[in-house]
Amino acid sequence: MLRVLHGTQLMKQSYNVSHAVQNSWQYGKYLKQSYDFFLVLDFEATCERNVKLDPQEIIEFPCLKINGKTMIEEKTFHRYVKPRYSPVLSPFCVELTGILQ
Repeated sequence: MLRVLHGTQLMKQSYNVSHAVQNSWQYGKYLKQSYDFFLVLDFEATCERNVKLDPQEIIEFPCLKINGKTMIEEKTFHRYVKPRYSPVLSPFCVELTGILQ
């Protein structure tokens, strides 16, 4: 079974997911999980203020592997992707995502 959650359900802006999960685990706010691990994805894409880009392209592909029993981050994967249709990020996109070229 695969359950997909939107990134905003897991974290706000640059919130440290692993730290939040560990702290919540310590305070008993999480139920015991039957899953061995969770993969947390948080894509970033090309963007512009008040403009809908077409196509909107992925520019960052991060993934965390969280142990389902301990809720501790076990592995990370992170790659930047150069957009093909909008190869130069807008100032708005740089400010919003923190991604520099």
